Amino acid sequence: MDNYQSDYNPAGIRASSPTSSIGTAHFDDETSLSDAEDVLSQAAFEAKCEARIGLGKKRLDEEENEADPLLKVPDTPAERKELAEKILAGLRITISQLREEELFERNAQSSAYVEPVPSVSDVDAILEGMMPPKPQPAQEDTSFTNGSISAMGRRR
Repeated sequence: MDNYQSDYNPAGIRASSPTSSIGTAHFDDETSLSDAEDVLSQAAFEAKCEARIGLGKKRLDEEENEADPLLKVPDTPAERKELAEKILAGLRITISQLREEELFERNAQSSAYVEPVPSVSDVDAILEGMMPPKPQPAQEDTSFTNGSISAMGRRR
């Protein structure tokens, strides 16, 4: 063991670890003055955070679903034309979505393997398909014949 040499210096010679690797460095508080506890109450701070992230606001699809489904008859020809364009644009979008869904379903069906469903009326065929294959009847082996007696013990 005298020939063993460590890569590390003995504890008395080795430099001590830097303080930054031992403790945790705490930085200055970067909270904005408008969010400070002495300016804003807890409830007001929570309301501010909820408003900032949009908690409680309706999503776009929720707002669209709450819209009045009945169409109002426009008064002027310009309004009628605008309404007709909106209706046609909505129909075009719906038609393109339906086409995409149909293409997706066709591709999904053509790529998926579907095992054929057996007919219920052919019970015998179903049962035979579930059974292991029938063993073949044993044929007489004539390779070990000794004169007139075969290996099966029968005379020829």
